[in-house]
Amino acid sequence: MSGGATRAGNEPRRWPLVAVALPILALLVLPLVALLLASSPTDLRTGVEDPLFAPALWLSTRTTLVSLVLVIVFGTPLAWWLATAPQGRSRTVEVFVELNRRSKHS
Repeated sequence: MSGGATRAGNEPRRWPLVAVALPILALLVLPLVALLLASSPTDLRTGVEDPLFAPALWLSTRTTLVSLVLVIVFGTPLAWWLATAPQGRSRTVEVFVELNRRSKHS
């Protein structure tokens, strides 16, 4: 075959991407569906028209963005360093990270 034609067998398989994306999409959509099913349209309208709705939404958005930036700026380099550093150097940091993670669940 020439001219850039591809056979059906050469196409990339998309099912692994879909298998990962569907649970994440469900985690985003299910709370919204639950909110819509648990309250009436009148209750939703009343809540959105409340004068505290916009400031609360803005505060939540800012907090989420700040935490996302902090995780990306500090967490990604830390994860890379832990994955590539020699075992002796990273062991102390691994212990503190693991202790912090476990202390939140107990």
